[in-house]
Order: sequence, then C-alpha cells, then structure tokens
Amino acid sequence: MSVAFTNNIGSLLSDEFQKWREGDGIFSPVRLTVDPEGFFVYEEPLQQSLIGEAKARTYDLVLVSDLSSGRIRRCRQLDKLMELLSFESATSYEDNYFCLVFRQPSQDSTVHYFVSPTYTYFLHSDPKIIDKWCSNVNPLSFNQLHINGDIFCYLRKVKCQLLLESAGNTVKCSEITRLMGLPRDQEKVLEGVLGKMSLLEESGIEVSVDKLTEQLMWIIYMELCPRPDLDKIFLGLLAVEKSQVEFLSYSSLLQFINNTQWDPRVNDQLVQKLKIRSLKGILQSISILPNEDNSISLNDFYKYLHSSLNSIVTPGELKCPRAMSHPLCDYFINSSHNTYLTGNQLKSNSTVEMYIQALLLGARCIELDCWDSSTGEPVITHGNTLCTKISFEEVIRVIGEFAFLKTDTPVILSFENHCSKNQQQLMAQFCVKYLGSSLCTLLPSHPTDPGVKLPSPSSLRGKILIKNKRVLECVARSSSAINKVDLVRVRKATNPEILLDQTASEEWDGTNEGEVDMSLSDLVNYVEPVKFKSFDDSLEKERNCEMSSFSEVRGLVLLQHEGAKFIRYNSSHTSRIYPAGSRISSSNYMPQIYWNVGCQMVALNYQTPDLPMQINQAKFELAGNCGYLLKPDILRVEKTDRNVLEPFTQTPPEHTIPTNCGIRVISAHFLGPYQCELMVQAEMFGLPADTHRRNKDNTSRFTNYNGLRAMWDEEKWIWFEGIFSQDLALLKINILDEGSNIIAHRILPLSLLQNGYRHIYMRDKYNLPMGLASLFVQVRMEDFVADGLEGYANVLKNPEQLARGRQKGTVMRLESSAFKRKSMLSLMEGKGEPIDQELQDIINGIDKTRATSATNTITGKSLLRVKVSHSLSVNSDDGTYDPSSPTRPKTPTSFTSSFDYENLAKPRKNVLEPQGFNSEYIPTIKSIQNREPIVPQSVEAVILTTKSLISKQDKQRRELTTNSRANQKQIETYEQDRDKRIRDITSNYDKEIQKVVKGQTRRIGEEERAKLQGQKERLLEMKDLKLSGVSEQAMREIEHIRCKQEREEAQMELDSCRELKLMTLPLLKAAHQNQRQQILEKVQEVEKKSVEKEIEVKKLDIINDLLGKTGTLCSQKATQTTVKVFVHHQTTELERLQSQENNMFEKESINILKQLERDVKELELKFEQFDS
Repeated sequence: MSVAFTNNIGSLLSDEFQKWREGDGIFSPVRLTVDPEGFFVYEEPLQQSLIGEAKARTYDLVLVSDLSSGRIRRCRQLDKLMELLSFESATSYEDNYFCLVFRQPSQDSTVHYFVSPTYTYFLHSDPKIIDKWCSNVNPLSFNQLHINGDIFCYLRKVKCQLLLESAGNTVKCSEITRLMGLPRDQEKVLEGVLGKMSLLEESGIEVSVDKLTEQLMWIIYMELCPRPDLDKIFLGLLAVEKSQVEFLSYSSLLQFINNTQWDPRVNDQLVQKLKIRSLKGILQSISILPNEDNSISLNDFYKYLHSSLNSIVTPGELKCPRAMSHPLCDYFINSSHNTYLTGNQLKSNSTVEMYIQALLLGARCIELDCWDSSTGEPVITHGNTLCTKISFEEVIRVIGEFAFLKTDTPVILSFENHCSKNQQQLMAQFCVKYLGSSLCTLLPSHPTDPGVKLPSPSSLRGKILIKNKRVLECVARSSSAINKVDLVRVRKATNPEILLDQTASEEWDGTNEGEVDMSLSDLVNYVEPVKFKSFDDSLEKERNCEMSSFSEVRGLVLLQHEGAKFIRYNSSHTSRIYPAGSRISSSNYMPQIYWNVGCQMVALNYQTPDLPMQINQAKFELAGNCGYLLKPDILRVEKTDRNVLEPFTQTPPEHTIPTNCGIRVISAHFLGPYQCELMVQAEMFGLPADTHRRNKDNTSRFTNYNGLRAMWDEEKWIWFEGIFSQDLALLKINILDEGSNIIAHRILPLSLLQNGYRHIYMRDKYNLPMGLASLFVQVRMEDFVADGLEGYANVLKNPEQLARGRQKGTVMRLESSAFKRKSMLSLMEGKGEPIDQELQDIINGIDKTRATSATNTITGKSLLRVKVSHSLSVNSDDGTYDPSSPTRPKTPTSFTSSFDYENLAKPRKNVLEPQGFNSEYIPTIKSIQNREPIVPQSVEAVILTTKSLISKQDKQRRELTTNSRANQKQIETYEQDRDKRIRDITSNYDKEIQKVVKGQTRRIGEEERAKLQGQKERLLEMKDLKLSGVSEQAMREIEHIRCKQEREEAQMELDSCRELKLMTLPLLKAAHQNQRQQILEKVQEVEKKSVEKEIEVKKLDIINDLLGKTGTLCSQKATQTTVKVFVHHQTTELERLQSQENNMFEKESINILKQLERDVKELELKFEQFDS
C-alpha cells in the first residue's frame, strides 16, 4: 500500500487478493483499499506482472455497479479457474472470490454507459473477507449523496484520488490540474500560487502529500478561479449595513438568509425563519467558526454559498422515505422496456447483465419476453427478430439475487408470455425455485375483491409481483393462432394506416398462443393484465388489481380525448405505457406526457441515453433512487371527487396555486479544459400549458469561457410564469457552445428548487456528475398572481399590515373588478356618487383611474371628469420590462388609452403607444365645427369622445346660464350642435363597421363570415354597455395573435406530418426490401431442396441399375419391376409436391409484394396530397 495513503487518510477496508480477469487468465497479487470517505476502490499491484508493467488503478465507486460474491456473479470460465487452483468443488470456490463490475463509458455515444461493463475477479482464501467486502462496499456504490455532493465533497474526492495515486510522498502540480479538469496552461498558475505559499518542493513542480489538506484544496480552487460575482454580493450586503470593515455581521447575514435565500412560498407562520442562535450552529457545521464580533469574512461567505446548505436541492430529498403508505396506484414506478436488449430492436444482443444493471439503477418494473425454445426450456428474446436469446432460468436467478440489493421496494416482473403450456410450467417452477419467499402472496388485509384498494409499497417491501394473464381471463386458441398473429404483425409493420393510427394494444399483456397454465396463473395477484375496453367499464367493475398496457400511440389518443377519465382510472388502477413498435432504433418517447395523467409504469429503453431517459433518471433520482415516487395530489383523485384535472387545461387546476420561476444566470465554472463561447438555455417540462422548450426568451447571450469560468454581465431574468403544477414540472438547464451542442445539463424538479443564490452542479449526457463543473444562478420562486391582483395577494400575505391600518382608522376597501367596472360606467353616465379618495390608493395602484368630482349646479348631481392614463402594467414606460428587475414581466390584460383632441381625427399608429393628453385644453364649439369629420377608430374612442364632449359642453352651458336671458338662443344652438355631433359620431361608427364587414365578407367563406358576425355582435354589445379599457386596435392585435397561433399550429402539424413521412417511408421501404429478401431466400431454399431431391432420384436410378446387374442372385425380373415401380412412384410424388409448393409460394410471394407496393404507393400519394 502506498505510503501517502497509509500516513494521511487511513482506510475503510484494505486486504490482499489474487486478481484475475477474463481473457488473460493470469493471476496477480494486489492490495485493494477503500478510502474512509467511500469515494474509490484503489488497486495497488504487489509485484510486476508477467505480461508487462503492473499499474495501479482507481475505481470510482460512482461507476461501480456492484461487488458480488461468486455465488451471485458466477465466473464464465469457472472450470478453468478450478483447474488452475485445484479446487475440489464449485461450491467451495464460489465462496472464495468476488466480482467487481465497473461501468465503463462506451465509445458509442448512442449506447448507455452501463451496457458493456468490465468484470474483474478478486480471490481470497478466507470466505469471511469476501463477505466483508461485499457487505461494506455495495452500499457505497452509486451513492446518491456523493453524486449530488457540494463543492467540498468534490474537493475531498480530488484530494483522496491524489493521495491514492501518488507514487511517493509528493504530488505533481500537473496531476492536480488534470484531476480538477483544468487546462494545461493553469499548471504554471498553480505552481505560482503554491510557490507564493512556500509549499513547493525543491523540484518546483511538486507538493508534499503532508501539506495536501482540505483547506489547501479550497485555497487552490479559489486562487485558480476568482469569484468577482460573489464579491459583488458581499459588498452589496456591506453597503446596506454601512460597515467600514470587511466583515459581515450575523444580523446582516441573517437578514440575507431570511429574505434573499428564503422561499416566499413557505408560510412564515407555520415555518419560522432562522434565528441568531440557530445561525451559529449552522455555520459551525460547515467549519465556519464565530469570531469575537459575531461576524464572518469574505472567505467564510464563500464557504457558506458553496456548502450543501445552499445546494439547489436539499440533501434530505435524496433519501428513500420509509413511509410509503399510499396504495400502489398512487406512485410513479421506474420501468424498463425490453430490459434484456443492449441495442436496437432488430439484431442487438440480449444479455442477463442488462437486468442486473436496470435493477441497480432503480428500475422496479422490468420486462421479460418469454418464448419456447428447441431445448424444451423457455428463453427470453425479441420475437421474430435477429436478437440473441438468453435463458429464462438464468434471468430469474439473477433477479432473485439483485432485486433488493439497493432498495427493498417491490419489483414487478412484466411477462410478455408466448410460451406453450408445458414451458409455462417450467416458468412457474423457476419462479418458485429462485424467488421463493420473495414472491408476493395475497395479503389478508387486501383481497382482490371489487372496491378494495391496492396494497402500499410499504406493505410489499421485499416482494416480487408477477404480471401475467390469469386462467379465468384466458380464451383458448386454435393451432392456427400463431399464423394469425404473425399475419397481424406483418400487416401492422407494413400497413401505414395501422402504423399511424393504432387503435389496439400491440403488447400481448401476458397472453400466449395456448392456454395459461394454472401454476403460472396462481402467481398473479395485484397486477393482473386484462384487455382494455373502456375507462367506464374498468371503473364500474372496481377491480383495482386489474391493469392494462398501452402503446405510446394508443395512450396518446386516450390522453387527448379522455384525459380526465385517464386520470381517474389511474387513481385506482395501474397502467403501463411502452414504446411503439416503429422505434426500431430503441429511441424513447417523452415520459412526461403520460406522467401528466398519472400513468404509473412508463417503460423506456434503458440502453439509449437520450433526453427522455435523462428526464426519467432525474425524476427518480429523488427519494433515494428507490424507484417509487408519490404522485401529486391533483393526480390522486378519490371516487367522490367531481373535479378532475384536464391535462390540456389552460386554467389553473382547482385547489392549486400556480408558480412563477425566475432564473438569472451569473457565472459558470470548470466546464472543461477548452475555450469557447457559451450560452445557457432553460426548458420546462410539465403539463402542456407549463411546457416551454427552446426559444429566445429562455436563453442567455453568448459569453466567453476561458477554460475556468464564464461570466454573464447582463441582468436578464428567464421567467416561467403561471406554472400550474410545480409537482409535475421539471426544469432543464443546458449549457451550449457556439455550435448549439449541449456540453452540460441538469434536470431538476421545480417543487424542490430553493430560492436565492445557488450553485447547480452539472451532469453529462449519461446524467453522471461532471466533478467541479457548476453554474451559479439566482433563483426566484413565487406564487403566481394575475395582473391587477397584486394588492389582494399582498394583503393575504401580510394580514398584520391590514390590521394595523384598521387600528389607525384607515379603511381599506377591496372592490371586485365587476363592481369597479359598474361604478366607473355609472359615473361616466352622470349617475354615480363621488369617488372616494381612498379608492385611488387601494391595493398598490390597482385602480389606475384618477377621478375628481365636480358639482353640477343645474342638476345637483355629481359628475366625473376622467383623466385617462396610458399605463400598461409593465416595469418601464416603453411597454417593455426591465431585465435587471427581479420582478417578473407582466402580460397586460387590459389596455387603457389616452386621447388628444387635436389628433383625434388623425389615424392612430399604435394603441399601445402613449399619446399626450392636455387636461387644460377644452375645445370651443367653433373649433369643433372647423375640424375634419371624425372617423371613429374603436368603441373606446366613441365612448371617451362622447363623454368628454358632454362634460365639456355641460361646463360651457353652466357658464352661459349665469348670463342674461339673451344667451338663451345661444344655449339652444349649442344643444342642437352637441346632439348633432353625438349622432354623427355614432352614425359614423356604425357605418365604419358595416363597411369593414361588407368589404371582408366578400372574400371569405361561410365559416369566417359567421366568425366575423360574432365579432361584430361583440363590438356592438361593448358599445351598448359603454365598456372602456379595450380599444379596437388592441382587439385587432389580439385577433392577429390568435390567427398567428393558428398558423403556427397548422405549420407544426404540417412539419410533424412531413417528419412522419420522412420516418415512415424508409421504414416501409426497408420492410418491403426485407420481405423481398426473405422471399428470395425462400426461393433459394426451395431450389436447394429441389436439387437435393434430384440427387436422390439419381441415386435411385443408380440403385436400379445395380439391381438390374445383380438379378441372378434373386428373381431379377420381379425385383427390377418392383424397384422401377417404387422409383416411378417416388419421382411422380416428388414432382407433384415440388410443383404444388412452388405454385403456393409464388402466389403468396406475389400477393405480399403487390400488397407492399400498393401500401407504399398509397402512402406516398397521401403525403403528396397533404403537401399540395
């Protein structure tokens, strides 16, 4: 063992073994050591190898699949080992070795890293040593706390690896920069940093392992990558505190934690904020010791923001919850499809190892495609393809060994059963033999009677459930069922209509070609597959143990048309979704679509590291990667609940509070030893209304990355507003280079995001941690409040302020929007009461209308003079939001315009552009008469102009009334002019609408004419009601946006159909080509058989000749006649069979080829018609 390791960090485990790897067949003595932190298994050679220089090796336990004894991991070359070691029996040998399985990332980027692991065997004479290593190391492998560790965890990991791999008492600076993922030019910088601290040895490039402490690693990290962004935050806190020293007091830090870092979604009355006493204990837990002044330095502030206390997700969410008391149907279950495959669905290998890897990665529902074999024992393979076969017995054995190695949550075995009844009996025998007491039996508290809920995962811990069809549901099939099934599959694979619109389930769902054997049927209880009829039928029967499987296509159709019923069905039953048969390359569909309706088992191809698999891994990474995740409340519907979530709803679900999520990207660090331009992009996955993919609003600008860090100086916020269900939503953050390639990403559940300044540690395409690579962001989570209701929300959040206002005598009136509209209309008509002054200050400026009352000396009533504002409920005057403001940009829901009487007759460019308003200017009658005829632009213009004219003319009338009766005639003339003007405005408005309608209806169809008529009716209704606040220009903008959305949806549909065409035509052509190839092979086979039969005929002729020559030994004539008759009979029969077979085969081939050609031509014709 290395001196550095022994003297500095000790060991958790350390023993000597004989190492043996498959292929070389050579033993070498090594010492295995596990560091105390549980990061690595270090292999140190004890002598030189016979085939070359022996090298030490470090196994990262994050990539170690398992460490299992020989009883579980049987060596493939067991006989050879027994012969070399002279063991008498295999039993004694299996107790003396363990296998270390290391997941080596493959060079093929389309295949997951665990598909082809490496196997290394270590032998020891004492079986107790083997058991000790297996029991202690397995819990450390793929540790979620290490995968989601903070910066200090990664620095300790780098230090451990340096100490383990150091050959002596020193470590080279080049090794430090390599393990930290730094560019080579940083090696000189590191040497300069260590040189200033006088830590370098005489060589000038090495540092002593005795000096390599955690504090030194932290100093190296901060010196190589300075953080001006953190300096800015710290200086900002000091400026608020007005401190003259470079230390931040505990009170200021506490205010920073309780305000900036505090989640505003948390109720302060239920969860109290941090106190000074608690703060001291928290700081001590992260090695920040208090000083005499109760303050912290800048370095301590760095440590606090880098610690696990400020991680983007709290570490407590990474532990497996013990209390899983809800029914089985209330959980999402991590599921695998065609678990045995290592590649595509046509000709890839099937391996037992894939079942082990899927179980260890958290899959709790795995699939077994069972088929008959010529050996008499069932096998697992992808039927009717070139995929290899594996033994069913071996698969069941490893499932029994590895099912509960990482977690004891229940496992579901989904049998796709194509076996005969005899081999089904063997399947049942193997399940009982290898699974034993782990097989689930009926619980007395949960019978399978109608109306009884499913048991909980907690009550099924350590149990394995079998999903296979039961005897009572079986329907016997004739011997020709196989041919019928094959014919259906051929038609599905070649018929485009069936391929595009699959209305029936493609999966067998546990059925088979013959009857179900009773012994296998008895193993089925809580997951009994049945043929799906309808949601109403299943809910009416109330047999919750029955479940159905749907292809992604069928599931999508049901989701679109019966989404609410789908949710209600999944609230009491279980369902399974699997990929469509057209996904030959083993690609995956988006699982989020089916999680939105509560589907429990959304099965994916684990071997493909694409985006859907990344989302699946990120979702189930929570809860200790136990494979079970509790569904949100909106998806757990009781039978008596009337309101059920509609998946495609555009309004918030009942009893839910929408959420706003804002992200401000600040800096990125240690992304790799290269230099490029970087951009950060955010995506949201959830309900259809919550999903936001790539667009310009969700991206930052490009900035330079120098190999260490990238800084974003802009203050842009990326906002996701009104997220209906934060429990279903997932946030994906991508870091892209200048070629739009994703170099790092992270997927996080929105409900667990923490507010404030956070470090996000990035992942690679396999969802594995990238070491020190991180992204520093500011997160703002808040409850969504609709525009205009901010005041109500503030009052509800802070009722104490309202109470204090009442105590001081201040009255706060919260008027509804309907009441406010009614009051404003009555005041405009001259019927209302004077507006209270307090109404102007209600709820933070909700009422934007400023009103003053004037006394009508003639009628004695209160009139209103309205000054119309041009506020658009945004943060700046130009109608856009300020990106530096943490307040989210608000979508204007109402538009109020201002009018200038001098420019009223001129056409307005944009309603949204504020126009000047001079409240002092009141036009005279003469100025009004001399103006050009007014062409009304909107209902708003008519109402405001009319009421303004009435108000101003009434004012002039009051002035004229004070004069002598000689002015009576002038008053009458004024009234006539006023009434005429009002009639002209109204008439012009109606004529303008009729002109527009008449001009447009000439160019549109009946459907658009009806739509336009509806718009006209709405405009007239608004005119009659005299509603203000929405202009005709704004309505046109809204209609324009709606039309634009419809065009975009149509374009998306066109693009999807074109994409489907590009995907489907090659598949059909490939199927066509395969069918032709099969036919040619059959023709060659028939020709070969005919040649063989001709040879047999020639042999018979030769025998006939020989018998003719030897006829003297017996009756020559009788024998010859008998032989000739036999030969003639055989020849005639052969010709007849050959002719019949050729005719049948030719007819069948011609029919199939013609059908294929017709299908291809029909599909091409459909696509051409669609394109046209």
